[in-house]
Amino acid sequence: MKTAIFVGAGAEISLGFSAGQEYTVNTFYTKKPALYAALKEFYESKLKKETLPAAYSSQFLFDKNGRLFTALLDNLFNYLPAELENITGVSFDGRNVNDIESQKKEAIFERFIVETEFGQRDQAVMQYLTATVPDAHYGILETYFSSLLNPRAHSGHFWKLINFYWSAFFEILKPLMREKEIEDARLYSHVLHHLLETLEFVHSEDEVKKNIKHPDSYYYEFPQAFDYVLTTNYTPFAKVLSKEESNAIYLAGSLREFENASSLDVFDAIENSRMLEEDVVFPFMMAQSPVKPIISQKQLQQYSSAITALEDIDVLCVLGYSFTDNDAHIASLIRGFLKSRSNKRLIYFKLGEGSSRNVAQRLRFDCDSDEAQRIDVASIGKEDQAKSVRMELVKRGII
Repeated sequence: MKTAIFVGAGAEISLGFSAGQEYTVNTFYTKKPALYAALKEFYESKLKKETLPAAYSSQFLFDKNGRLFTALLDNLFNYLPAELENITGVSFDGRNVNDIESQKKEAIFERFIVETEFGQRDQAVMQYLTATVPDAHYGILETYFSSLLNPRAHSGHFWKLINFYWSAFFEILKPLMREKEIEDARLYSHVLHHLLETLEFVHSEDEVKKNIKHPDSYYYEFPQAFDYVLTTNYTPFAKVLSKEESNAIYLAGSLREFENASSLDVFDAIENSRMLEEDVVFPFMMAQSPVKPIISQKQLQQYSSAITALEDIDVLCVLGYSFTDNDAHIASLIRGFLKSRSNKRLIYFKLGEGSSRNVAQRLRFDCDSDEAQRIDVASIGKEDQAKSVRMELVKRGII
């Protein structure tokens, strides 16, 4: 019996990484002036080609009048009106968020969205944002993707997109740099000045082993247990679960993958360090958007590898992943896996109670279909989650 595991962001929460709404807030809804200052220095001597913008710009996805910010305030107003009034000092009393004076709205924007000069966020604000962040960010990146084809003509959109990718990159990198004890505001500049060394450090075998050695780490609990590993995560950990490192398939990019802004080539920065140092590059990371751009041969190769792996296996386990609208293409892969042969099985690990009916619906199967009958939901408790998953794997004869 051949097996694979699909690993999502939920599998890495115990290791200190953000996921779900927290990740959304920290990327789509966080403006980072200290990061933009570091990127200006990083790019200023490299923007020489005529196809690229003449200068760097510290563009954020939206401003105080933007659709995303208005939608965010609307959600807060609808779900937590008292808390919104307490934080903003604005009495709404029969008004809506569109009635807020421009100066006051700018102050609210600064409080809710902008990191401090020390790279920190107001934690009182954060708890409300993560509880109410809307899906208004769906579609925002898609409007900027085309700027990659002609960056100079659409420089504003181009820099909004590039700055976002770097923001996502640092959101994943920060937990891996804890032992360096560099404050957030300085971390941006430090990493960009030592980008190759940083990537080599976090991907070194010793660092990977150290980072996964955690009481509730899935990677530490059952290493090399599967024939293949598929993941939408960006960390170097997924390969630990595969019997062969070459069978770890990254479907959303990774920390070590970058894209050349001129050629749109995607490359491994550790294996191609010259490209990292000489060209205008940015992190290659597929973000939380329902539509993903396909612009690189490497993307096609990874998805081809995923399809080949799914054809080869009998059982697919899904861990730390929810079938959301962000990743309809992933649901399509797994739907195809179950449809391909009648002996294919899906084991879906769910924190708390769950049902195969819900999973089948997310995969667009009728609940009484043959495919739905081959979906097995394994519930795991909140305590000792990694050990609980291991027990379920043993019980089902997977490991």
